Amino acid sequence: MTHLYTLQIRYSDAEDDIYLFTTREKAEATVFEYFTQCGEEYPPMTLREFEHHLFAADIGYFTIDYKEINPRSLL
Repeated sequence: MTHLYTLQIRYSDAEDDIYLFTTREKAEATVFEYFTQCGEEYPPMTLREFEHHLFAADIGYFTIDYKEINPRSLL
């Protein structure tokens, strides 16, 4: 593995949760799962629209970052 996607996510006024993924698609899917785990429902929207909604309504926020990994540094 030469890269990871990190998802930093939280509800407003809560501690951050950090997740690691091998694909961006898995990280993005987790964003929707995270904010609907307590039964909240949202109309269909893109990730960018969802991000704007979460921030504007002070529900929470998230960031997805791409990280290169040097396998030799793990030895």
